[in-house]
Amino acid sequence: MSTLFIQHHRLNIAKQQMKVAKRKARNHSLIVRGAEVEKAFPEVKVLTEEEFRAFLKCIAHMKSVHEMLEWSVSHSEYNRSLASSGKEQ
Repeated sequence: MSTLFIQHHRLNIAKQQMKVAKRKARNHSLIVRGAEVEKAFPEVKVLTEEEFRAFLKCIAHMKSVHEMLEWSVSHSEYNRSLASSGKEQ
């Protein structure tokens, strides 16, 4: 086999491994966040998926929730790290 073919093959393997790692990280994040919602609102455990979606939509329409979320985002660790590095969003 040629060196070029081997390098291309290794690159493809590395790309696949990165895809898998990103997907696993995303899945982990979704599970952790879902668990935190259940911890904050234990009652949601008995809701169907449709009922849970409706609950989230109700929360999403509350102005106070949006204000709290905007404040949380503006004070997030991510934004603090951007500010300290001199980068903007």
